[in-house]
Amino acid sequence: MIKSINLIPRSERLDLLPCLNPQSDAERDVINQYLQGSTCVWAAEVDDNIICVFGIVTGTLICSAAYLWFIDTPALDRYKFVFARHSKEVIDEILTKYPLIIGHCVRTNPDSQRWLKWLGAKFTSPIGELVPFEIGKL
Repeated sequence: MIKSINLIPRSERLDLLPCLNPQSDAERDVINQYLQGSTCVWAAEVDDNIICVFGIVTGTLICSAAYLWFIDTPALDRYKFVFARHSKEVIDEILTKYPLIIGHCVRTNPDSQRWLKWLGAKFTSPIGELVPFEIGKL
């Protein structure tokens, strides 16, 4: 079983779209925007199968904060603990370039909140179904 999280070059990002199985044209457009508009994109793989893709979006080249997004596939359930362990290394790497990672997760997804909390996220008050978070170097 080969497990890895790889940085995806901009020229190969759209190749990930079919693996993420968008359910509608609107969802395809949003995923496409994240893949193309991100500063960095990583794909987590087990045995050549994509289990999730995540990335960061920054406002400017000199921005000190990065917005973290994440899209999983059904295969992530089998490998979420392995992914969590390896993703910590990537998050630590991001924090060396951007001292603050921000984002939000869906309130009804406890796995996302557990993962983010394990990464060091501090949550603020929910806004509807979304829970904002921050991960920063202390």
